[in-house]
Amino acid sequence: MADKLKKLSFTKILLISAVIVLAVGLYNSWNRYFSYGLSCDWTGEFSVTDFELHSLQLRDDFYVATDSDSQLVMTVDNVIGGMDFVMDSSMPTGEVLVYYTTAPGQDYTESQRTWAVPSEDGEKLYSFTIPAQYVHTLRIDPTIYGGNRLYFGEFILNPPRQFSDFVNFSATELPVVMVCTGLLASFFRFVQEIFTKKSDKVYKN
Repeated sequence: MADKLKKLSFTKILLISAVIVLAVGLYNSWNRYFSYGLSCDWTGEFSVTDFELHSLQLRDDFYVATDSDSQLVMTVDNVIGGMDFVMDSSMPTGEVLVYYTTAPGQDYTESQRTWAVPSEDGEKLYSFTIPAQYVHTLRIDPTIYGGNRLYFGEFILNPPRQFSDFVNFSATELPVVMVCTGLLASFFRFVQEIFTKKSDKVYKN
């Protein structure tokens, strides 16, 4: 056993570490998927008129953002884990931010914030997921540009989700995966050196 451990190259250690990091990520994704299906057992369909609008003016059949801080705010008062909604715009929206509170009177914070991302098939469907939990108030910031003309379709809380929706191995998270893999591999290497030195000492004695 000691000989096998001593001969284990750093490349193999790195590979083992990568597998462990990915396995932990998949396990966490499965937990989020399971929690979503268990907790978010209702689906709600809404329209833009169900929201309290800020810095958004109705003109004909769409809305105009009057400044860079337009908002759609809804009191949810229920357990949710995500939303799908249809939105079109006359110009790029920039980041579509989503804030939520978990108690009445709570302020919006970065710790309770996520991003609504558009679908990759060219449709104007935006989606976001959060850890399934009780949400009191939901706030969507649809654009960061004043003057943007926005058309809103249907809003669906707790839409049906697939496991792939919870697998977050995206390009933006690749650096985090690489850092975690490197740290874990370094730890295994450290343990390997300690174990090897002890084995050599026992063998010499």
